[in-house]
Amino acid sequence: MSAASVVIGANFGDEGKGLITDFEARRLNPRFVTRFNGGAQAGHTVTTSDGRRHVFGHVSSGTFAGSDTFLSSNFIFNPLALTRELSVLGKESDLKQHPYILVSDKARVTTIYDMLINGIIETLRGNDRHGSCGMGINETVTRHEFFPMSFGSLRFNSTFDIETQLEKIYREWVPKRLAQLGIDSVPKDFVSALYSTDLSKVAHDMKSAVELHASPGNWAASVKRGPLVFEGAQGLMLDEFMGEFPHVTRSITGLPAAIVAAAELNVKSLKPIYVTRAYLTRHGAGRLENEGIEFGAASTPDDKTNVENPWQGKIRYAPLEPNMLRSFIEADLERAKFVAQALGVTIEPPTLAVTCLDQIHSDVTVIDCYDNPRTCKVEVPKDDLPEFLVRRFDPKYEMSVSHVSRGPTAADVEYLRR
Repeated sequence: MSAASVVIGANFGDEGKGLITDFEARRLNPRFVTRFNGGAQAGHTVTTSDGRRHVFGHVSSGTFAGSDTFLSSNFIFNPLALTRELSVLGKESDLKQHPYILVSDKARVTTIYDMLINGIIETLRGNDRHGSCGMGINETVTRHEFFPMSFGSLRFNSTFDIETQLEKIYREWVPKRLAQLGIDSVPKDFVSALYSTDLSKVAHDMKSAVELHASPGNWAASVKRGPLVFEGAQGLMLDEFMGEFPHVTRSITGLPAAIVAAAELNVKSLKPIYVTRAYLTRHGAGRLENEGIEFGAASTPDDKTNVENPWQGKIRYAPLEPNMLRSFIEADLERAKFVAQALGVTIEPPTLAVTCLDQIHSDVTVIDCYDNPRTCKVEVPKDDLPEFLVRRFDPKYEMSVSHVSRGPTAADVEYLRR
């Protein structure tokens, strides 16, 4: 088997991972695209040449290309969000058949209480919100350490057993967690859902999501046949261990998580593709150096996915910083070496995918120092930007440009490594 492609966001998310995953799925025609981190909070947009468009959260971005989805052990499974997404996907597309979804039994499960506590925390922060998506990712990880719930438990247990498990979380974990957070008064918008939820119905819906939409099958044997594409979520600058706390996600967003998923499938070789826009974006709170400095956009980017919302506000923009981009990617490659060695996985030379060049007028502005950004602005012809970025990397990494995007569809992607 040739090296599996691994699509990794190199910024704060929203780099174009959905686009590049869709392209790789069309190029390689894998039976499965593997989601190896994060959960339903992902927002990976795929637009097709015939006008279909969907923001993939739970299902892989290879779906329109005909690939099925595998959710690995580090993915956070949200049965209620999956059901909602599949309903929307069915209305937005003319898929010939229902997406086939395989799930690792070890995948952690988000409950309604994880999402509710997430929403309560953010609401009480008022104007100091962290910019969470409200999908309960951090709360799922935290709760799972004490009151675990996995995909396997949904699969093997009856609806009554699931209801009993939810009842235990409600009785024992919810008050403990609220006390830990210093919350003694729940906002009125959450009172009914938190204290009066029909757990019998929730358990039924969770079990139904598993029975109707997801399957364990013989996933290890099924997934590893033929070529594979691994799809990452969020970006390196939001990584749990590389980002700036507290504005991070509870996930390893880079190559080490993909290596773990590859080892589960007995995949021995991975080809990392690090994706960046021609500029920086960020949602919600957290530092964004040089925010507001013009970066050469022909106009305000038309971003139908990242519309203003109460959770994350407006998407924010700044020029790209080549040295910061390089430092995060090289740090990810360095930490991945140890995981790869331990698990017997080979890392092929990485490549860079640069998206959104169509949104730049002629020259793109980058910030080429860390001192005074307004005196360190460098104008780069937009078509030269990919190679300009690659030249910043230490030669030992053998970094090269693999993909350049000048539009929203796979047809707008130029593939440079043949």
